[in-house]
Amino acid sequence: LLPSHCLLLPGRGEQQQVVLAASATAGGLMRRFTTLAVGHARARLGGIQGRNMGTVTAVPLSSRRSVLEVSGQDAAKVLQSVATNDFRPEALEDGKVARVSAFLNPKGRMVAGDVLAFLVEGGAGGLVEGAEGSLVASSHHFLLDVSESNAAMLLKHLKMYKLRAKATLRDATDDYDAWVIYGDPADLAVAFNSLATTIPTGAGALSPDPRAPFTPSMGLRVLVPAGFDVVGTVGGADSEGSEGVDVSTGSMAIYEWSRLSHGIAEGSELNDMIPLECNVELLEGVSFTKGCYIGQELTARTHFKGSVRKRLLPLYLGATLPPAADGEAVPTPNAAELVVPGLPFAPHACLVGEGRGSKVAVGDSVMVEGKAKSIGKIVAAPSEGGVPVAVALLRLESVLPGHKAIKVVPEEGDEVPALPFTPVWWPTDIDPKTGKRPAV
Repeated sequence: LLPSHCLLLPGRGEQQQVVLAASATAGGLMRRFTTLAVGHARARLGGIQGRNMGTVTAVPLSSRRSVLEVSGQDAAKVLQSVATNDFRPEALEDGKVARVSAFLNPKGRMVAGDVLAFLVEGGAGGLVEGAEGSLVASSHHFLLDVSESNAAMLLKHLKMYKLRAKATLRDATDDYDAWVIYGDPADLAVAFNSLATTIPTGAGALSPDPRAPFTPSMGLRVLVPAGFDVVGTVGGADSEGSEGVDVSTGSMAIYEWSRLSHGIAEGSELNDMIPLECNVELLEGVSFTKGCYIGQELTARTHFKGSVRKRLLPLYLGATLPPAADGEAVPTPNAAELVVPGLPFAPHACLVGEGRGSKVAVGDSVMVEGKAKSIGKIVAAPSEGGVPVAVALLRLESVLPGHKAIKVVPEEGDEVPALPFTPVWWPTDIDPKTGKRPAV
């Protein structure tokens, strides 16, 4: 059993899939998801109804995330020309409310690498019925959830390439509040239902975080009108009379451990980096069939002909696994195999040392014990007094499928032992030599 101060990170079981079905854009699709999800939640409770289904934690993100609005007849066309993901009308028929995307400069380096693009239902755009009953794009309305540190630069980038397109681009941060909600998949489904039936049509959006396609443990991402009572809405009964869930308001520390333990860097941490090294394509943020866009050449060439020798991976700081008796490499664990007090990991009995990471900073070298050559560098570090998890750009052959003793070497202070691990969403078929999955 987990101690009371440990938080369980959901794995990849059947219960994960129901929340992923929430990626819907039309109201009917969202309602069908709600019916499925609430039914699933009741099934897990043995058919008991009319009771509180659990607890979720809602974290306000407005201090860290900004909102840009792209709307008008050519809104999708503008995004299609500059984003790594696919915004063609036929691609937008996939039923997803949100998709992750990077935006590149002409050299293929990221201007913004953690953008969550929400297709807003109704309002200034949406999908309409076309020939043979299919859904086709009309005028669109997108809300871009972007790191506060990159918002102004991304808006300038979009305006530069808008040219004569019939689209309106603006900073809408003051008009919207960004939230993330964490919890058990069944409870997230109930929270989704409460919000989906309450947020005014065209005035916001919600979806599972699209960067974690294999697990809902990254939570529900929510954009609502400024001042909207997210906590009260999730905690109250919905329009159909179904009870909500208990809601607590979480701090940014919860958001920090979630993103870092999932190997997610954001904002300025990603500036000038290459999308594939930052796992953007593994998190379904790159389309290799959409056609041309700004900065495409380097990304496409690397994917089809090159290798991705380094990738972002999380590091648990201050502790390691016991060394192998024969001096060989220790298998690098997945997050679902670890236990860290106060962090979202499942049991593992073999950690040696106590987590500590406040002295680690962005840019610090990561090295193998006894070796003089660096195998990577810290890209995202915990805040002072924060969780002992960081994200590093690491040479894959040095950490997969196993690793020897690894340490972080700060510019000042003592060396910090570190345990690399793969996030729960990490594909199991990554080739450490090429850094890519087998061609389909």
